[in-house]
Amino acid sequence: MLSFTNMKHTMVAFKVFQLVGLLLVTPTRATTESLGSDFDVVVDMTTSVGDMRRIWDNTGLSPPGPGEAAVEYLTSKEQLVNLALIGSLPFKGISHVRIHWLLDLITVNYTDVEPCYNFQSLDYLIWWLKVHRMKPGFELMGNPGGIFNDLDSNPQKLTLWEKFISSLAAHYISKFGKNEVERWRFELWNEPDSKQYNILNLTTSGYLRYALASMRALESYNLSMSGPAGTFRDLEHNNISWSLLQMCNTLLAVTGRCGLNTITFHKKGDGDAQQVFTSSAEFYSTATTFYQLLKKIPFANNEADILTGWWREEEWRGDVNYAARVVEVLTTFLATVNQQNFSVAYISNDNGFINQFPAYFNQRTLLTRFQMNFTEDHHNQFIRKPVMVTMGLLSYLGPKEMPVFLRHLTNSSDSDSRISVLAAGDGVDVGPGWSAAVVLAVNALQPDCSDKTLQLNLRLPSSIEFTYIVYQLDNVLTNPKSIWEKNGKPDFPDATLLDEMRSNEGPYVGQTGSVVGDWEILSLQIKCPSVTLVHVCVRPQNPPGKVLQLHAINITFNEVLLLWQDSSTRCVKTYEVFFCSGDCLNDEYQLINNRTVLMLAYQFKATTNPDGVEGSRGKYKVRVHDYWDQLGAFSDVYVYP
Repeated sequence: MLSFTNMKHTMVAFKVFQLVGLLLVTPTRATTESLGSDFDVVVDMTTSVGDMRRIWDNTGLSPPGPGEAAVEYLTSKEQLVNLALIGSLPFKGISHVRIHWLLDLITVNYTDVEPCYNFQSLDYLIWWLKVHRMKPGFELMGNPGGIFNDLDSNPQKLTLWEKFISSLAAHYISKFGKNEVERWRFELWNEPDSKQYNILNLTTSGYLRYALASMRALESYNLSMSGPAGTFRDLEHNNISWSLLQMCNTLLAVTGRCGLNTITFHKKGDGDAQQVFTSSAEFYSTATTFYQLLKKIPFANNEADILTGWWREEEWRGDVNYAARVVEVLTTFLATVNQQNFSVAYISNDNGFINQFPAYFNQRTLLTRFQMNFTEDHHNQFIRKPVMVTMGLLSYLGPKEMPVFLRHLTNSSDSDSRISVLAAGDGVDVGPGWSAAVVLAVNALQPDCSDKTLQLNLRLPSSIEFTYIVYQLDNVLTNPKSIWEKNGKPDFPDATLLDEMRSNEGPYVGQTGSVVGDWEILSLQIKCPSVTLVHVCVRPQNPPGKVLQLHAINITFNEVLLLWQDSSTRCVKTYEVFFCSGDCLNDEYQLINNRTVLMLAYQFKATTNPDGVEGSRGKYKVRVHDYWDQLGAFSDVYVYP
């Protein structure tokens, strides 16, 4: 029987009682705690403390600049592959991508006096996002054809802008449907107080006119707007952003509406994960003290990064240190938001960028890219960083949050790390196909942070058989950067090294087993830093569903990136990828993945056929292999090319 003496609860306002070995406590949510050495984590999977607010499934990126630089960057093959891989996380691990300068993908021609807008390049980019199950964070930011240079001072251009945004909304509703477009996140001009972004030199009054015109245009199609995406440092240097909040507060007082469905802001952490939340909460408190009616509107930090400057090379950004800190940021928001009455709609890591030569791994990105331009066959190779795999692990969390409790097993005054714990599943009604997940992240506060012994106590519904798998990410088992460094840090890694790095992207499959409730106690050796997922499932009545939307992107000669969409099960041991070469006359398919595949993508490098024909040409199909070794139906066959 478990003992809970000296249990450390996760929120100081709650009281803990012990009765016959069972923990009776006001339910608590996600937690982040400082650690010295060994500890217990208890998760009660028989109950729920409410909905799991999936506030973290977002990223963002920016071209190097506006105009032609934006067009070249956002329509390049390397960017399309980057986005496809971001979209390949299971269970829509990233759902929205916020992108600067989208409007610069629109070209302008003139018919008589009125401009005629060509959306072709922007159409393709948004279609590409949709194919890969993502939606745009759509900033109304850019200057198509250079026709809005005097937007600040010319009333006619302001009218033209409003018509332009109306035509934009009408175009995409016609192309993709209202149900799709209303789930996009339209937003005002990014950081309007920054000279880097405010290329139209909008004054405060000019910006407010632009904002009202943009809101009116979207409201005519019942679409929502957010903004101002400001840094809100002080009134002197961020007068435009603060003025929008003042105008919004006034409109709420007079009309009951202000035109914004979300107030967006950017607060980062100076290298400390906790500081991201602290600075966000301080801004919220200041804003709602000055403008009290803004409490009616949710806030969102859509650049909630641990450190400014995506291009900065930091060693911790290249390995699981970054992943653990990202988990700590979102856990802190989830754990303390309700306690401090801080209404947050979502947070986003601005880490969808592509690293720039000569930097590898250590910039603020989800993947690292190698530009293979040493031969005539120029192409790019991408490797998943631990932070990207972690976004995939977080997607295993179900819709209902479960209570989490933490107990220190040894007394230590030295805290060399912080642990963040999230737990969520399908709810209290347990039946076939039910699943739940616990994510544990250990963030190193000191370089010599010691490994931890963790006892994970799972309280499970009784008389039901559960299967569990433990997935791990750390700097020993899953560290592509370390493998690259040990091989001399080549700019052009060969096929063998690329395959070795991909084999170590993770997650590493650790303990597995089956248990019949009530309690299961797992003893885990946890590296510092690390991210761990414990996934618990009940066997479904039927085999896994069919894999959908299999397709391929050419990477280079003999090499393709295969992508697909999830089946109906969360309890996937691996996806199995099969290939039949050439015309496949004998229908002889071979299994080609030599490692566990949990992401919805697999890169296949074939050998050249004796006649010189590309060896990757042929037929492909994919199926699910679940925790109970049941096999799902094959996807439709994809013929490449």
